[in-house]
Amino acid sequence: MRPFILVLLFAPGIFAPDALAQPDCGALFDRAMQSFEQLDTRAADSLAVASTRASFRRGRACYDALPRLDSTGAAHLARLYGRDVQILLETRQIGEAEALTEAFFDGPARKADSSGVRYLLELRAFILTQQGKTEEAVRTHLRLLDYAAASTPAVRTRIWMELADGYNRLGQWDEALAVYQTVQRTLGADPALEPEQQINLARAFTQESKMLLYEAHRPGHAARSLAAARTATRLLRATDLPRTRHYLVFSHIALAEAYRATGQPDSALVAARAAVALAEHLERPSPSAELTSWEEVGRVYLGLRRYEDAQAAFTRALALGEEHGVLIRRETILNDLAFASAQLGDDARADALLEQAHHLVESQRAELSAEAEAGRSGFWYRSDLVRVSVLLGRQRVEEAFLALDAARARMLRDLRRRRTLLGTLPPETRRRADSLGAALATRHRRLTEPDLGRGERLRLRGEIADLEARRSVLFEDQAVSVAPGLAQMQQALATRAQVLLTYILDPARPASNHAFVLRPDTLAAVPLDSTLDFTRIRSLMAAASPLWMEREGLIAPPDAAFDLAPLKTLYDLLVAPAAPYLPEGAALVVVPEGPLAQLPFGLLLEEEPANRYRLGDAPFLLRRHAISAELAAALLVDDRPAAGAGSDAGSDLVAFGRSTFGGIEADSPLRSAYGAGALPDLPNVARELGDLGRRFPSATVALNGEATESRLYASLGRARLLHLASHAFVEDANPLGSYVQLFPDADSTEDGRLYLYELMQHPLSAALVVLSGCRTARGRDLLGEGVLGLQYAVRAAGAESTLGTLWRVDDAATVELMDRFYAHLARGERKDVALQRAQLEYLDAHDGLRSSPFFWAAPVLYGDPRPVDLPTGPGAWWWVLGLGLIAVALLLPRALRRRV
Repeated sequence: MRPFILVLLFAPGIFAPDALAQPDCGALFDRAMQSFEQLDTRAADSLAVASTRASFRRGRACYDALPRLDSTGAAHLARLYGRDVQILLETRQIGEAEALTEAFFDGPARKADSSGVRYLLELRAFILTQQGKTEEAVRTHLRLLDYAAASTPAVRTRIWMELADGYNRLGQWDEALAVYQTVQRTLGADPALEPEQQINLARAFTQESKMLLYEAHRPGHAARSLAAARTATRLLRATDLPRTRHYLVFSHIALAEAYRATGQPDSALVAARAAVALAEHLERPSPSAELTSWEEVGRVYLGLRRYEDAQAAFTRALALGEEHGVLIRRETILNDLAFASAQLGDDARADALLEQAHHLVESQRAELSAEAEAGRSGFWYRSDLVRVSVLLGRQRVEEAFLALDAARARMLRDLRRRRTLLGTLPPETRRRADSLGAALATRHRRLTEPDLGRGERLRLRGEIADLEARRSVLFEDQAVSVAPGLAQMQQALATRAQVLLTYILDPARPASNHAFVLRPDTLAAVPLDSTLDFTRIRSLMAAASPLWMEREGLIAPPDAAFDLAPLKTLYDLLVAPAAPYLPEGAALVVVPEGPLAQLPFGLLLEEEPANRYRLGDAPFLLRRHAISAELAAALLVDDRPAAGAGSDAGSDLVAFGRSTFGGIEADSPLRSAYGAGALPDLPNVARELGDLGRRFPSATVALNGEATESRLYASLGRARLLHLASHAFVEDANPLGSYVQLFPDADSTEDGRLYLYELMQHPLSAALVVLSGCRTARGRDLLGEGVLGLQYAVRAAGAESTLGTLWRVDDAATVELMDRFYAHLARGERKDVALQRAQLEYLDAHDGLRSSPFFWAAPVLYGDPRPVDLPTGPGAWWWVLGLGLIAVALLLPRALRRRV
């Protein structure tokens, strides 16, 4: 018998053989299927493979030539394509397999029946997944659901599970969780569930348990995870199919993880050991099940500080991976083993393991698409935190800081690189960039081999440095792609007159909690409270204001009030330990992590307030420091020329806004922010843009019907400052899918939605982009990347800095704040100082509830704080004309007198 992959895709009964309506084509089909059944792709018999594929081509040509097909012919045509694709996959010709599926959908799919189309769609989804094109695979699975409506429950469940797995790989955990819960509702409603479906129901609960633990800091998530894992285990124990034990291994692993998250390490160890015992006695050995079980045992031992036992468990997991060629989670295991080794004082081994893990991740990054990298980014970052913890534990502060920073904003830099790749590089340069990326992946992969000699390691490191330098030349108009050193970062801080403050908060290793303070002359690592974690930070923020609870609907007056006591506690935990290193009055740039990205640091209180609810004279940190944010210290170092350099004096500012929406219905993501129904009008946007036009007479200002996409695109290249005021939709999972609602073009070539992926296709080198809408600085929080929202996407599109908002703002207060902000910018002040002064002026001008941070603290500046050169008067040619008229007025009487 020949081997089969994709067994589920080719289950019997999909294509039932009826009486053949086309005998000649049917005979060709039979011969092709007979040749297929006799083919053994493992034998590497290229002649047999070629002969079988030729028989498939003849059969397809026969059916393609017929003007119409009956049900049997339609089924046979799809099966001829599908089996040919299977041969290509088994012989590892995945590119040709993809091309053949595309050829089917380009034409023959119109003749095939719905079951045949579903058959090829499943193949296509599998191919896309194997290629790392996860986003396309997810779209294909969504399309598959339409064709599977009449299929068996087992087929529909399989598609749902594959769709959820795709969301999981993309890091879209909310979407994945929703699909798993859909499977639970669908299958759980059946009182007489078949054993196969009971396994699928258990798998959905197991995956739900894992999804919830990805964000275990959310209230109740850890407890819900434990309940889901227990349900999965109970369902599997009640099923006696042979493959049940395989899934029981992973439900026990999920149990162990949930017990760890709920502070029950002894129960976690029992569950993890049970997983190992089950994995070692499976009827069909599963190296991945064994490896993952031993890894979980090691993690439990780490939590119990039994480092020798942890070291033995991780070593066993690595040995299994090497023995069976299983590479899953290898970088995570290497880092955990390094941590255990460091705790045992084996520094040499820890260093070697950390280097292997680093190069393994780099080899993966070099080969993945941007969307696939988004799915892996959080996992890699957790792995990077282990490296930072090990280095901090050995007092290697500079290396720890650089390792932490190198792990941040990687995807942003890759998006900038991709923008250049797609928008400006000629085809031959793109091919060169791809070639250099492949060469980098090869070198990094070689450096993961543990037995390399010292000389070979040095040689490979040198080649990597050379390849990175050569690749960076291809993207010279973007941020530098080679990681800058500490001296370069300190020089950038000196140029910008700033001090940088960043954090490591590692829930798995609380002793590693530190604040790093980087000054032009100093780097310090300051220990933080070991009880400080994301859960505690979120609790304090929620206690300070319900704004951070993300409730739906409009803001009620009580919601605008802030309790100052939790803000003082946050200051004591986050800033006070680093305060001795912060010069009086110095501008701060914060690299936030997790929930800190939602917290304006200017709100924090340096001293206990005399009255917890008296806000006007509270000692906010904003009174002492101008504060901005950045995604990584490496982004301070940018070799690009200053935005707007060489621009015409008359094109300093471009402002587009929409104040009326005429009953536009919010789509489903917008409803979560604005409620169901039509988008509300924003009457103060007209005032906001009017103020800008009066302050900057040379500005390009477009409101409502004039604010179309095509007009904006025509103005972008000349903009030093871009101001957008309208409703904004933040696509958490895919930042480039975020958009601002403008007006559609009259000829309907543009729909009025300014998507960020569209913006990336146009020249954008603005010194500042102001996103004057609600929650424009919010989005999905991705570990190591920051908040994936409008600000993130605009930075990826090329902007030096952005100003966005952290919550649903008050329309009138925003107009007042923006007017004050632009007044200070027009005087030549730095962006961070202009924002600081605008906020303080607003605070000092109001009392009572209107002085609440709700009204003035929402704007946050990301990026370069340096001034924007904005002429406040008429364009230069007006001055020339004016001087000319004055000269004429002075000289004309004298000329007339001479004539007389």
